[in-house]
Amino acid sequence: MSINEAFEAIRKEINKLEPEARCILLNRISIEYFGIDRRSNEEKLREEKYLKNNM
Repeated sequence: MSINEAFEAIRKEINKLEPEARCILLNRISIEYFGIDRRSNEEKLREEKYLKNNM
């Protein structure tokens, strides 16, 4: 599988998620792989609440 094919497969799976879950996943990828956390305190609280209610 080429990089482009792998990226497309991952992108399709991410796009299947509801918007809130997609946002959380992309933020976590940003933090994990790039060490960049651009979330506000409000976004962090919203993420915590979402995960608590849906996990």
